Amino acid sequence: MRNQLSYPAGEQNKVNRLAEKRAAYDLETVHGIMNQSLVFHVSFQPDAENAFPSTIPMLGALGNFDYPSAGLNEPQDAYIHGYISARMTNLARKAMDDGLPGLPVCLSVAKVDGLILSLSAFTHSCNYRSAVLFGHASLVTDESEKLWALEMLTNKIIPGRWDQVRQPPTRPNSCRRRFCGFESPAAAQRCVRDHRRMTRRMFRMPQ
Repeated sequence: MRNQLSYPAGEQNKVNRLAEKRAAYDLETVHGIMNQSLVFHVSFQPDAENAFPSTIPMLGALGNFDYPSAGLNEPQDAYIHGYISARMTNLARKAMDDGLPGLPVCLSVAKVDGLILSLSAFTHSCNYRSAVLFGHASLVTDESEKLWALEMLTNKIIPGRWDQVRQPPTRPNSCRRRFCGFESPAAAQRCVRDHRRMTRRMFRMPQ
């Protein structure tokens, strides 16, 4: 059996409830769920004076620029597509200017696999897979890496689409768009597969 790389379980990312049955930290499982999700929900703190965190749905993809052929069971970075003047982009830029590794963010995705209906309203549930990554978002400044990330994300939206669009991107488009790279030191996956005794019928969700 091959050795699996895993994210270390710590205070930030440890799953507590029913962790033995539902939690996983191995790279292949976490990255697999992230790669099946086109939209990443990105959470961050806008500023110290704002009591409420912000969560923004953004197009994202996982990949390894230095080793493009790296599999899901190998280290991957998250790339988020954004606008040059977006608040998160500005905050990431400011953090880098201040000598920090980037803007502290949390990425999360969830895939609903089925609905569980029962005789009791309290025991209705759903089967799902979710993944959460913690790390710092920094602006991608290398032009070749930005182009590579754009190709990867375009082909994630529709496989093979990159070969069907205008290339290279026009300068105005390139100047207005930014990619945030995200190296995650901590992550966790949670999977619920419940089959209750009182279940009458389970509806499977289309993938």
